[in-house]
Amino acid sequence: MENVLNLKPKSETSAHEGFTLKRVLPIGVIIGVATLLMLPTFIFGFPAGYDAVRHYRWTWQFSEALGDGAIFPRWLPTANHHQGSPVALYYPPLPFYVAAFFDIFVGTLPAMALSCWTSLMISAAGMYKLARNLLPCGYSLFAAIIYSVIPYHIYDLYQGTAVSEFWSFAWIPFLFNSIYHLSLQKNTQHIFLLASNYALLLFTHVPIAFLTSLLLPILAILLTRKFKNLWQIACGLLLGLGLAAIFIVPIVFEREFVKLQFKFNYQDYFLFKHIDEAFNSALFAKTQTPQSYLLETNVMAVGVAVFFLAITLTLWKTWRWRQENPAGFKLTAAVWALTACCILITTRATRLVWQWLPGLPMLFFPVRFFVVACVGLALLSAIAWWILKASKRRVIYGSILALAMIFNLVISYLAVVRAPHSPEKLQDGLSQREVREYRPIWWNADLESWRNVGSPIVESGEALVRVIDDRGINQSYEITARQDSNIVFRPMYFPGWTAEINGEPVVVEPSASGNLLLKIAPGDYRINLKFADTLPRQAGKIISILSLLIFISLSIWLRYQSGKSLSTHNQ
Repeated sequence: MENVLNLKPKSETSAHEGFTLKRVLPIGVIIGVATLLMLPTFIFGFPAGYDAVRHYRWTWQFSEALGDGAIFPRWLPTANHHQGSPVALYYPPLPFYVAAFFDIFVGTLPAMALSCWTSLMISAAGMYKLARNLLPCGYSLFAAIIYSVIPYHIYDLYQGTAVSEFWSFAWIPFLFNSIYHLSLQKNTQHIFLLASNYALLLFTHVPIAFLTSLLLPILAILLTRKFKNLWQIACGLLLGLGLAAIFIVPIVFEREFVKLQFKFNYQDYFLFKHIDEAFNSALFAKTQTPQSYLLETNVMAVGVAVFFLAITLTLWKTWRWRQENPAGFKLTAAVWALTACCILITTRATRLVWQWLPGLPMLFFPVRFFVVACVGLALLSAIAWWILKASKRRVIYGSILALAMIFNLVISYLAVVRAPHSPEKLQDGLSQREVREYRPIWWNADLESWRNVGSPIVESGEALVRVIDDRGINQSYEITARQDSNIVFRPMYFPGWTAEINGEPVVVEPSASGNLLLKIAPGDYRINLKFADTLPRQAGKIISILSLLIFISLSIWLRYQSGKSLSTHNQ
């Protein structure tokens, strides 16, 4: 019969030891592990995985837009041979901002590597913070390391090169941590931590933010049934949504301006269906296809399932510690249930849920639920090792758990050593046409038609055009028209483009090819083109500003009330 173990972190005995164990050691280990995992990228170059080309292209174009004077870019003016692209309106900006910062000092590809290195460190720090609610420093660091090296996390960088999804790993442990504290009603300041981290997730990856938004209420209800606690959690999430409104509101109201025609069907990517074929294939081959992606995710699914079953077996055999630490047991049980749901929903057994729940099919890849599952696996594995200390059968259960971990580490290792590295492929991708889901619905021109053509084009009539500035989101021209003329400018037509003729606003129309068209009468003109905010974009800004003011005001007020209460108590 196993001994009961109290899951309560040990307190250090001296200020010096506390500083060493709680500050220096975790920081050093987290930086060291992140650096070690990123070494292949630093040495061989940024991985050229599935999404590498588009993320490299978007990062480079985003940096160019910032250099053009846009503080919050909505338009990438250098895309499509300077016809531009609205992808920045729909794709979250946070990873681009981080890479753009590093791009000041190094090139774009090294900047992206440093961005991912930063993400790894934040991810590990968040997992360490979450685990410290239950575990001592060493085991919390173990959870942080497991979270860093778990296969899907590694795969997202070295094979998928899905930079934004890779960044989403950074915020979910912090979200779990804030919800746990609010469920215990320990510190209302976690409302603001919850809001800020939820906003950061929304600024990072829309599909992961969506599925996480579905799961967080479940976690909250599993942790507490008290209305006040649930209300505080809801307030934190709503405040976070308000902070991210500058990005979210335009997506909601302007999504019909792009084609959003994805070629993927979620039903083709359910897991645990092609396991035999997956293990008989050349895993992580240099030639990547949708079929190879499906097979590789099936291999990772087996790894996740084996790891989860080994953890479950260990926890089930030592369940009696719940009487010693009910809060810790409640968090562990809630995370276990959420992890089980994340694994289950990737299978065909839940296809009715996918059909019933609005928006879920837009995730396209069920494996994305593994982002949240990885949080659970890392935390639960550290708890499992900790409670094995009090088990008489720790050798048996420890061996099972160790074998499951080794199996997953082998998958991560293969994903790293077989990662494709091709700077030439990435460089060639800068001139590629924008992916079809982010093409404006008015645009049907051949990308190459504008490669060597000066801007603008006199489509009809007779006019002489002198270019002052035909690049970026602010353009200027001088035109002398001898008769009524139609002038087609290089930028794609998209809501937000405005024009002034001699200081007077005029209507901008889409041409037959989907570029900007101006109709002018005979005369001499100074024409200014500008990409400005539409009503939804302005509304999003206003909501975010108001939410930020509420965030700051309430935070100051709560700190004041907390200080006032402490002063009264001391008196």
